[in-house]
Amino acid sequence: MSGARPVTPNRSTQAVRAYAATLGFTVVTILLGLWSNRVLYPLLGDERFGAAKALTDWQSNLVILEFGLSGALAPMFARALARDDPRQLAMVVGLGVRAYVGVVILCGLAGIVLLPLMDHLVPVGPDLVHERFWAWLFLLAALPSLCASPCRTLLDARQLGWRVSLYLTLQAVVIVGLMVAFAARGYGVAGQTAATALGMLGFAAAVSIDAAWLLRREIRARAEPVCPPADDPPATRRELGRALRTLSLPTALLTIAGRLSLTTDILVVSAVLGSGAVPLFFFTTRLPLLAQAQLQAVASASWAGLAQLEHQGRRDVFVARLLELTRLTTILAVAALVPIACWGREFVALWMTDPQGQLYAGTLAASLSCANAWGVGLWSLWGWCFAGTGRPTPTLGPALLGAALNIALSLFLAQRLGVVGPLWGTFLGLFLVQLPWMARLLTQTFHVPLRPLAAALLQPLLLVVPLATLGQALRTLNPQPGWIALTLMMAATAVTALLLAWTLAIPNAERHAWRQRLRHILPRPHR
Repeated sequence: MSGARPVTPNRSTQAVRAYAATLGFTVVTILLGLWSNRVLYPLLGDERFGAAKALTDWQSNLVILEFGLSGALAPMFARALARDDPRQLAMVVGLGVRAYVGVVILCGLAGIVLLPLMDHLVPVGPDLVHERFWAWLFLLAALPSLCASPCRTLLDARQLGWRVSLYLTLQAVVIVGLMVAFAARGYGVAGQTAATALGMLGFAAAVSIDAAWLLRREIRARAEPVCPPADDPPATRRELGRALRTLSLPTALLTIAGRLSLTTDILVVSAVLGSGAVPLFFFTTRLPLLAQAQLQAVASASWAGLAQLEHQGRRDVFVARLLELTRLTTILAVAALVPIACWGREFVALWMTDPQGQLYAGTLAASLSCANAWGVGLWSLWGWCFAGTGRPTPTLGPALLGAALNIALSLFLAQRLGVVGPLWGTFLGLFLVQLPWMARLLTQTFHVPLRPLAAALLQPLLLVVPLATLGQALRTLNPQPGWIALTLMMAATAVTALLLAWTLAIPNAERHAWRQRLRHILPRPHR
């Protein structure tokens, strides 16, 4: 007799848990970064610090060669979850892991091919060439961690992203601890990448064990064998394979476009301006990038629920939730990014003991980075509506054209404007091509009404001017704040943004819905 299915929280509760865990991960990352970069930068110096960052970015961009597997697996997981079929989930995981073995081999070969080109990609002085060689080999040794990608996608699709965030937090602690220890011992660039590689492999092991345990529990709850029986129809596996191949080509192109568009700024700075310019770019954009990760977490925490609504034919609920999430993403962007743009210089000065501002690229660079963070958050949310429901093809146009414009402008402007050039390239690619085109696709594909979508974007943005005015007034009152004063001023601006948004930018119906969700999510006191 079939066992009872384990009781799971609803979509809103799971999404809030996932987002809260991601927020915790970001807080830990900020604290670790405040400490570790302040320690590492003097130990390593400009060139070693920049080379380590550039090499790590090059390794992460080798994932382009997965050809969209992770994105192609996501809708397959969502369909299996909508059908409540754990055995199909297990088959999707197995299919994905086998596919990623080939990806690891391909990425490894590509990494070896890049070795002779490192003088141009990550230029360093003659005394660092040997370090750079071993540093790159250590990063290639971490490529087998890619095989855990289907396991991570399974946890995200199950809306268990809070577990992934927990493992990422532990990974960050391990990597930072090893980086500082290796730098103190004089291991240089190779020590930094070795620490990164060990952390990646540990994270992959944790995610794989968790996913295996989850599948075992769900299959046993139905009194079914843990592994699919030998007489399972091969047609099921062939159908999954065909679906994966069908989705993989457009998703591969989307992955390549996304990587080229959004993760190559440091690579452009390193290649055009040299590794010594990377620290200036890195420290200026560090806080906006952390905020960007939080905005993308809104999409990561909610895409599975949206996909299930679409697969269940509940289009009206899907559209309503998407409008709410678009508004939420913009409100969070305003609350987080306006304080960062206002006090970026003071933050870097305190963080890196840099009162002269030599590690800060200026208010324009910080403001562009903040605008890009909001744009990337929207792109992630809207993009998952297509990728999570198995419709990646319509988004190829804006993704590819935006990426081409971004790369061309970034290379051109980096030579003329310095580190701010790649930020202009990203900004123009996002706001001239990708986001307007994606909004049109949402209207055509999911019948999202354009006027409410525009209202969800523009109403929170109207708060930017009064908040920036408030920030400037606080800066005038305390032009050289310490850590406590800086934290209080940034927090006051963020809280003011949230209060104004709750009062002025959220419709009454949405406020009522959020109150109901909070009553359901928050624990009630026992009487």
